[in-house]
Amino acid sequence: MAKRHYAMTEKKIQKYLKEGRGTGSGEDFIPWVSIHDFPSIGRVHRIFGLKIPREYHFMSDGEAGYFDECDWDDEITDIREQFPLDRDLTYKIARQLKFKHPVTTDGTPNIMTTDFLLDVGSGTNRKLVARTLKVRGEVNKRRVLEKFEIEGRYWAHKKVDWGIVLKENLNKTLISNVEAVRGFADLTGLRGKKSGNYQKAAVFLIQMLGRFPNWSLRELCRHIDQINHFLSGTTLNAAKHLIAHKQLLTDMNDGTLLEQRCLSSFTLQSFEGRVKNGI
Repeated sequence: MAKRHYAMTEKKIQKYLKEGRGTGSGEDFIPWVSIHDFPSIGRVHRIFGLKIPREYHFMSDGEAGYFDECDWDDEITDIREQFPLDRDLTYKIARQLKFKHPVTTDGTPNIMTTDFLLDVGSGTNRKLVARTLKVRGEVNKRRVLEKFEIEGRYWAHKKVDWGIVLKENLNKTLISNVEAVRGFADLTGLRGKKSGNYQKAAVFLIQMLGRFPNWSLRELCRHIDQINHFLSGTTLNAAKHLIAHKQLLTDMNDGTLLEQRCLSSFTLQSFEGRVKNGI
C-alpha cells in the first residue's frame, strides 16, 4: 500500500488512468505513483533494474531492499511496484467488512496499491505473487490491519498469492552485495579517456582468474591495472560489472566485501568476450 499522504483527488486519478499508470509489464510498466508525485518526506529511492532495464520508484528503504532481493532472484521474471487495485472491488470488499475505504481529498474512493506484484517463473509455470512491505511496529495498528484485510481479500478474489514482508526480515547481506555492484551494471557513465580499457580489463581478469587463487580480487585487479597502465580501479569496475550480470559468480550471502574475497571464491559462469552495455 502507498506509504505517503499526498493530495490525491478524483481529477488526479482520472489523469493517472489516462496516462496508463499501473499498466504494462517489463520495461513498459508504469507505477501508479512515483517519487515525483508528492513532497519528499523521508527516504525515497529511484533504482535502475538489473533484471529489467527501467527506473523503479520506492517510497522507503524497506521497499528498496526488498526490490534488491527480487531483482537478484532468478525465479522472479517481472517486478511491478506501486501496483493499483481495482477500486470498485476494494470498495465492495470494504463495505462487506464494514471498514472505511481510503478516500481522496474530495471524498471519492481512493485507489489502493500493493507494493509489489511479481511474476515468478515463466511460460506455463508462471504465477503472480503480490507482496506488501511493512516494518514490524506498523502491522498491529488497527487501521493498518483493516487495509491488510481489504488487500488480502482482494488478492484472494483474484486467486493471487499475497503476503506481508517485514523489513526486519530482509536479507541485509544480499542487499548490501547487490547494491555494491548495481552501479556498475552499465559502465557507460564510468568511462575514462580510454573507454576500451574496461573491455581489455575484463578479458585479462577472466584469463588470470585461476592463476592466483589465494590473491584477493582487489590484488588481482590492482595487478592488471598496473601491468596495463590502466587508471586505478578500472579492472575492479569491470569485475563488478561481470558480477552484476552474473557472468562472474560468487556467494552474495557472504558478508565479506567483494574486493576482499579470495579469487577461489569466484566462478566464471559465462563470458563471450564482450563487456555489456556500451563498452
